[in-house]
Amino acid sequence: MNAQELILSDARVAFRAPDQTKLWDWMHEHLDFADSPYGGKFVISETPWLREPLAALADKSIEKVSIMSGAQLGKTTLLQGFLAWLLVEDPGPAMVISDSGDSIEHLAENKINPVLESCAPLAAFMPTDYKRKKKLKIKFPQALLMMGPANDSFLRSHTIRYILCDEASAYKPGNIARAKKRTTRWSNRKQVFVSTPKKAGDDFSVEWETGTQEEWNMRCVDCGELIEPDFSSVIKWDTNETTRPDDQWDFGEVRKTVRLECPHCGFEHKHTAANARQLNDRGEFVVTNPGANPRNRSFRFTALCLPPSVCSWEDLVEEFLRADRRAKTGYTIPLEEFVNLQLGQPWVEERYVKVQDLELDEYDPAKPWEDQAHLIMTVDCQEYLADFWVAIRAWSRDGRSRLVGFYRPKSFEEVREIQQKNGVKDGMVFVDRMYKPSDVAKACSQYGWNMMQGEDHDDYLVSTTKGKRKLTRRRPVSKRVKVAVSRNAPVVYLFRWSNPTVKDILETLKNGMGVEWLVCDVGELAPDYQKQVTGERKVEHIDRHGNTVMMWKKFRQNHALDCECMQIAAAIVLGCFGAE
Repeated sequence: MNAQELILSDARVAFRAPDQTKLWDWMHEHLDFADSPYGGKFVISETPWLREPLAALADKSIEKVSIMSGAQLGKTTLLQGFLAWLLVEDPGPAMVISDSGDSIEHLAENKINPVLESCAPLAAFMPTDYKRKKKLKIKFPQALLMMGPANDSFLRSHTIRYILCDEASAYKPGNIARAKKRTTRWSNRKQVFVSTPKKAGDDFSVEWETGTQEEWNMRCVDCGELIEPDFSSVIKWDTNETTRPDDQWDFGEVRKTVRLECPHCGFEHKHTAANARQLNDRGEFVVTNPGANPRNRSFRFTALCLPPSVCSWEDLVEEFLRADRRAKTGYTIPLEEFVNLQLGQPWVEERYVKVQDLELDEYDPAKPWEDQAHLIMTVDCQEYLADFWVAIRAWSRDGRSRLVGFYRPKSFEEVREIQQKNGVKDGMVFVDRMYKPSDVAKACSQYGWNMMQGEDHDDYLVSTTKGKRKLTRRRPVSKRVKVAVSRNAPVVYLFRWSNPTVKDILETLKNGMGVEWLVCDVGELAPDYQKQVTGERKVEHIDRHGNTVMMWKKFRQNHALDCECMQIAAAIVLGCFGAE
């Protein structure tokens, strides 16, 4: 292209009248989508939930659009169509970002570039010189288009007006923020994030939550009220002797009963093509975060919107029931994938994996227990040593025990006050040393306490002497190790304990399968204790050798559980638990 042609090209862009066609109609008229089932054309009537997000993308007053959805619901189509439109109608430097080098190569080669090449209004500006047109970089006369992975090297040194981020939930922490910084110099910038979600609280979920949080609602074909397509609330199936004989699902029978129930009138919708169209044709987005900046819009839609030819409600129910059954064994990945890819929701373990809080026993912790042999106090230290959790448990000589106190002090001095108030001997206090071990050691040396450290070993080799014989055996707690604090300070004893083994022991006790292990109402922190002591569960994990192993996984606060694990470790050290 010579100078004259370049000037004429720029003039055509600068002085052409803007096309007033709606973006979805523009896409239908000018673009070909190779994977579209509608003759290569985009048909908005088949995906009405995309109409409002497309309007937001074309609206110059909207700065940021975030789209969270299930799989195969049109997220990438939005990016393809919007990118082609902006290069023609409102050009500026643009950057398409994906989570890795392989995925951006695939996106560019199979999605982005074919659609741009099919666009007739863009054909006049499409360079033919290989130096200006590469797979991941196209230098249009009116704009520069770059495509690359979400990494630090690509997200540097570029000033960009448009960023289009695909599968943003897969980005490493901080890369969404880095991408946004590329647009800082442009007052008329546009930031677009589309993705199936992953974990609640990750960068993409937080980005979506800052927006308007508009949820696609379908409309009941009977009463005309809007229905939020929340799977757990509106999708129903029968549970009886026919659908679940001998406590096992008969999926053939279950599928016959699946329906969507209107929460307003109770009308039961079967999943037919006609019902799916009526439910969605009159559907609309409902804003759930009205206090958001109106220039920051976020949308969500789920697989419940799809017609039965693409994804039936019967398939979703069967997938859910199979995944839920596996989750009850500790393997939650299928259920996580169902929540992310079908429901378009971030994974929140507590919501989908129900763990019953520990029930309380009836006894008065203030009354003396005639079988008490030891009163042990364990202290779980929090980061920066600004917060502590303390459990006090009475133990008998044969390993029975009962909880007598649970506290939340704010300093070592307060821990000392609790110890003295409850009459716990100095040598019966065991303190976690994970955070600031030197500071913990100083406090333990000052007050005559012991230190503890949980590790991922299964057990420890311990030697003991019995008469003239030296016995070597394995146990879940190591022998004590002397830790020097300073030249004149008393030494501190450290005990290491096996995380997996001691947690297995505690689980046995909680389930009533071992010796008597009691918990009572210990006051205002009793609800915290009940939740925290069940704050971990065993899940399936694939190790580096490809083997499936069961591992303990934290899914909510677990301070009480840590305190009780140290209680068991201390009782083993004292010989009142686990003795032959």
